[in-house]
Amino acid sequence: MLNKGYMLYMDGILFPIPPSKINTKFKNKNKVITLINEGEFNILKEAGLQEISFDACIPAFKYPFAQYIGGIFLPIKYYLTILEKLKSSKKPFNFIIIREGTLGSVGFNTCLKVSLEDWQVKEDAGNGRDIVISIRLKEYKETNKTIISLVNNNSIITKVRDNSSKVLNKVYVVKEGDSLFTIAKKELGDGARYRELININKLDNSSSIIPGQVISLG
Repeated sequence: MLNKGYMLYMDGILFPIPPSKINTKFKNKNKVITLINEGEFNILKEAGLQEISFDACIPAFKYPFAQYIGGIFLPIKYYLTILEKLKSSKKPFNFIIIREGTLGSVGFNTCLKVSLEDWQVKEDAGNGRDIVISIRLKEYKETNKTIISLVNNNSIITKVRDNSSKVLNKVYVVKEGDSLFTIAKKELGDGARYRELININKLDNSSSIIPGQVISLG
């Protein structure tokens, strides 16, 4: 059954029926070493990348309890095509979960850059024409420095390129009554910057947004 206070997006695509369960694994990179006559010691390190997995039902029909951006029903093939593109593009994308807190209060949300590790389609006669897609994602982090090795006359030249100025894009979920002007004023500090949002998101005009849509802020 759909949780109405819970919305899940992958690369700006809203899943019509949020998964009933999402498993987030925080990998441990601590290392245990053993010293002679001293016993074991645990070397604490930064946590590894998060791994996220879930099963999502993709309906073959427009159910009244499902959620769609602008109320527009999209066929199963649309979601399969999106997943194929995300995997073949070899690029990270935004994974967003919008949660509603108790009694309408703001809940904690998730916004991560992730990569699509693998996905599979599960078909069951008990689901009718609906399908279930099993998805596994991994957190993606930009490196501050990229090490590039070049082969030149049988020798290896290593160069370090600094990417520390690169910032992950921020996103905003459009709400009822929003306009690009009000979004630009609230999120960017200047309503006149709504033109930037049009260009960044490749919108037709300033009215080309609908509630539930995810837009990039830069």
